[in-house]
Order: sequence, then structure tokens, then C-alpha cells
Amino acid sequence: MPDLLGIRCTIACLLAAGALLAGCGKGKEKDAALKEALTPVTVETAVRGAIDHMVIADAVLYPINQANVTPKLSAPVKRVLVNRGDHVRAGQPVAEL
Repeated sequence: MPDLLGIRCTIACLLAAGALLAGCGKGKEKDAALKEALTPVTVETAVRGAIDHMVIADAVLYPINQANVTPKLSAPVKRVLVNRGDHVRAGQPVAEL
């Protein structure tokens, strides 16, 4: 009785070798198809100049940093020194009590 495992291994090796040999030589056809598929483009040198293109669009802007302001004591506000949306710096007074 012949060794079935050895026969199966031999058949598998022959099939793998056949698949490898069948794939050889097809690279030239792919290169030729790639050369035909290339699209010609126009190239220009970059030039420094003014940008005359404007985009006008609606948008929603969000602040980078935001803080809640709470006083250390409770008193009526006499005067507000900034308006909503103003840029303020750390330590800048925003209201007088």
C-alpha cells in the first residue's frame, strides 16, 4: 500500500510549483497597460503673489478657552467693562462691584 501522505504532499508541491510558474511573465503586460493608462499633466513653476480668491460662508465659531466668572463676594454690579464677545486677558477687570 503506497504512502498516502507522501503522495498528497507531492501533489500539493506540484500544484504550488505550477501556480508559481503560471504567474511568471505577466508583469510585462501590466507595465504596458500602466503606460497606456497614464494621463498627461501640465506643470508650472510656483510664483509668489497676491491671492485674489475670497470665500464667503456661514460658520459657527467656538472659543479656544472659556471660563466661568464667579465673584468672591456678593454685591450688585455697578458697571460692566467688557461686552459679550470681547477679547480679554488674564487679570483684566471685567466688571466693577
